[in-house]
Amino acid sequence: MVFSFKNLLHSILNAGVEKEVGLGNQHKRKSINIFAFFIILLTLPFYAIYYSADLWQPMQLLLGMHVLYVLSIVLNHIGYYRTSNLVFILSSDVCILSMSYFFGFSSGFHLYLFAAPLYILWIYELSQVANIMAALILDLFFYGMIYYLKINEIQLIPAEVLPHVDFYNINLILTYLILFLLFFNYTSYHKFLRNNLVAKQEDLSESYKNLEQFSFIVSHNLRSPLSNIKGFLTLYEPQEVPTENDLAIQSVIESTEHLDSTLTDLNVILEPKSSASQIRTNILLADLLSEVKISLSEEIHKNKVQIIEQFDPLLSLDTVKTVLNSIFFNLVQNAIKYNKDEGAKIVISATATATGIEIRVQDNGIGIDVERYKDRLFKLYSRFNTTKQGKGIGLYLVKANVETLGGSIQLESQLGVGSTFIIHFKNKQL
Repeated sequence: MVFSFKNLLHSILNAGVEKEVGLGNQHKRKSINIFAFFIILLTLPFYAIYYSADLWQPMQLLLGMHVLYVLSIVLNHIGYYRTSNLVFILSSDVCILSMSYFFGFSSGFHLYLFAAPLYILWIYELSQVANIMAALILDLFFYGMIYYLKINEIQLIPAEVLPHVDFYNINLILTYLILFLLFFNYTSYHKFLRNNLVAKQEDLSESYKNLEQFSFIVSHNLRSPLSNIKGFLTLYEPQEVPTENDLAIQSVIESTEHLDSTLTDLNVILEPKSSASQIRTNILLADLLSEVKISLSEEIHKNKVQIIEQFDPLLSLDTVKTVLNSIFFNLVQNAIKYNKDEGAKIVISATATATGIEIRVQDNGIGIDVERYKDRLFKLYSRFNTTKQGKGIGLYLVKANVETLGGSIQLESQLGVGSTFIIHFKNKQL
């Protein structure tokens, strides 16, 4: 018998929960069922009070409210959530108004309306403005009706007939209890969402690590057999007059070269994430840029590049050196590659902001049509100029490296004028 009662109680409190999409909505739906069930239990003593004084009309009204509360749970069970919410709100308000009409304003039944806005904001998302406004307007109507009863001192049941019960304080205590439960439920809901989000983040982090490890193993384990295949293919000597076998071998060579290039790209793409765990050290920005210029010295000399540094020479940063080096290397290399063949000019500046530090890398190159390519600017394998050789990986790596250091990047560019990459870091410790 006890086991059956538990099953029944579980079914009532979880009515319609499994049909909801999302754990947050399931938690909210269950809370609404619990709230309706709790209000029924909380108001059961009024039956005894009304019965002892032969007050049948209020008793019938209370019974009607309880029936509607049960109906709201049933509606949840069959999936009519909006109707269920409306029935719950409407039945509560009608009962509060009617009890105030029977017993007068001094009975304190109107106090329950103070919990109504909290309940409305609980069952509806903030984005559901129309539903919230409709429910609040409904509540305001009932506030107005009760105020009308107050100023006209309307009380259907004479005071001498009423039982000697302090209705006002009973209703005040119950209202406080309902308010507490609403606040408690609201905080527990957000705690539930926060814990669920943390759990999902941990699962995603673990999944990402597994995927990254898988990619690393695949890219490295394929290198050796791929190198062997390429080696064997170099031993093949094609005939003076190309045969069918020669064409097939040439096709295999092209395929292996493409696969080798893809594996190389995969290693490059995985590099920023693996670098994130490296130890951060304090470095001078000027020294780091000197290393970048040394690495690109041949290209700088060949293209007569002028690099202007506009920042404090003593500016130091706590950062992952290899990651920041990769950012500047790719941006400077891109600026050199896409110059206008009239001497590239690159201006690198760094300034403190209210929230951290801003770094700008400005060039006078051919520029990018930002409006046209705004959705592809930092995407992998995206290219915006076919006159220069490239794979479309550089800007993707820059963005990945910037985000690895906890920053953000944006691009301002104009065709024929040049580009400015603006990097924002939240603080100087990158």
